[in-house]
Amino acid sequence: MSTDQNQYYVLAVKRSIQLLNLYANHGPGIGISDIAKLMDIHKSVVHKLLVTMASEGWVYQDPSDSKYYLGLQLLKLSQAVPERFAFRKIARQIMDNLVAEADETATLTVLDSNFGYGICIELVECSHSVRLVSQIGREIPLHAGASGLIMAAHMPSDKIEQLLLSELKCYTPHTITNPLLLRMELDKIKVQGYALTEGQVDYGLVAVAAPILNARGELIAGLNISGPNYRFESIEKKRHLISLVQKYAHLISEAIIYSGDY
Repeated sequence: MSTDQNQYYVLAVKRSIQLLNLYANHGPGIGISDIAKLMDIHKSVVHKLLVTMASEGWVYQDPSDSKYYLGLQLLKLSQAVPERFAFRKIARQIMDNLVAEADETATLTVLDSNFGYGICIELVECSHSVRLVSQIGREIPLHAGASGLIMAAHMPSDKIEQLLLSELKCYTPHTITNPLLLRMELDKIKVQGYALTEGQVDYGLVAVAAPILNARGELIAGLNISGPNYRFESIEKKRHLISLVQKYAHLISEAIIYSGDY
């Protein structure tokens, strides 16, 4: 972060936001001691933050376990988020058809505002008992997995450079953590129009993703289907699923453009 940006930071606000972000991976209820450890700050500071946030409805303390939970104020604010992603309704209808044809779980992901990661904003599960376990709101790494790679490949060049200079976390032995190899992979994905990965984030998971683009060829979102590797073993099956994802991503792109949302 630049010095110019740092001068506008308010530490208490930043800490409050970091505290709220903990609930994505450590919720639904978190105690003061756990928050202090996770944020590496003193318990007295955590207590002040929580009391202030509780007074505004952002969190509340459950007397039965003394843990803090997210408050209703966040639910109110969340109602405004779908307006930014109004195309979800359009995409959902087409995703239902994709899942009916492919019988694998489909997800729709977008880039966060800082291009730091992707976020799952829509999910359609398949009928198989063994399937991808995901959730709306889940953060997606941009350097690993088909969903992240398809978005990264279509980012502006300066954002790609930012990604290549960042810490490339290793999730499995198949995760690409070498910046040079990652650049080559992103170039290949951009040219071929899809991403195909095997076990880059989750062991035994195969995923295929294609870009959803606006009329200017800019990324709106990524469409992804995934499932266990034993259902993706044949080359014919992989080719079929690649073709399906590309077809339905194109259909979503056309529908969004026609609707005037982008």
